[in-house]
This record gives sequence, C-alpha cells and structure tokens, in this order.
Amino acid sequence: MTLAVLAKETALVLPVLLLWETTRRPIAPPREILRRVAPATATAFLLTAVAIVTSSRLRELLAYSLALSSPGDALATNAAALPISLTLWWRPWALSVEQPHVFTTADTISGAILLLAMVLGAATALRARAPAVVLALLWPIVALLPTHSVFA
Repeated sequence: MTLAVLAKETALVLPVLLLWETTRRPIAPPREILRRVAPATATAFLLTAVAIVTSSRLRELLAYSLALSSPGDALATNAAALPISLTLWWRPWALSVEQPHVFTTADTISGAILLLAMVLGAATALRARAPAVVLALLWPIVALLPTHSVFA
C-alpha cells in the first residue's frame, strides 16, 4: 500500500501525515518523534529520488513543469486558486474539470476564509478529544496539496 501511494501525487500528503503523527497527544519528546517519523520520511525521500533517477518520463515531466512556470509562480497561482477550491466544499454543483482563471472574487475569498476559519476552529477545539474527527475535517485541505503545490 505504501508503494502504491508513493507512486502517485497523493504521496505529497506524507509530510502532513508525519506532522499529524508528531503532534498526537500526549506530545512525545523530540527524540521519540524523530524515532516515529524518521523511517517513513527517509523512505519517502529515497523512493522519490530513485523514481526520478530511474524514470526518464518522470524527469521529462519535472523538466516540463519547471519550464511552464517557476516554483514560485506555480505556488502563487495555486494560492490564488485556493479560495475557489475551498468553496467547492459547499458548492459541489460548481465542480468542473476546467476551473475559471479568475480566482479572486470577493465572495469566493470571504467564503473560503470563513470556511477555513470554521474548520480550523473546530479542529483546534476537538484536537485532544476527537483526533479522528479532526483528521476528517482537515483531510480535504490535505487532499488539495497535490494540486496546489510548487509544480505546475
């Protein structure tokens, strides 16, 4: 299962899951946190490096992505698109394969900020008592990471 996940864009959420592991209650000492996450982190980086080195197609895709836009430009574009992506949670009828290029309407931004504030507030309040509920609340944000990254 780990290899299957690492073979797709969903592997980009691994750092978030590792962060989740490091903040579980009770908070462990730094040495214990490192012991928990070091093997998965090292494996992810090693498998990523091996995949890039051994796959000419991955190198080609990475070069194409970087030629399309720099990591900073891609991150800025994806950050601008984040409000519309977040508002799709309560507007599923607006889902589309091709989203509009105008991302920053006032309604979209205010709705996304309100939704994000509500989710983060609930997550903060429930973190100690219901960590599985918090993970479920935050998972849609984590799921956006592969499409809202530094690569075009």
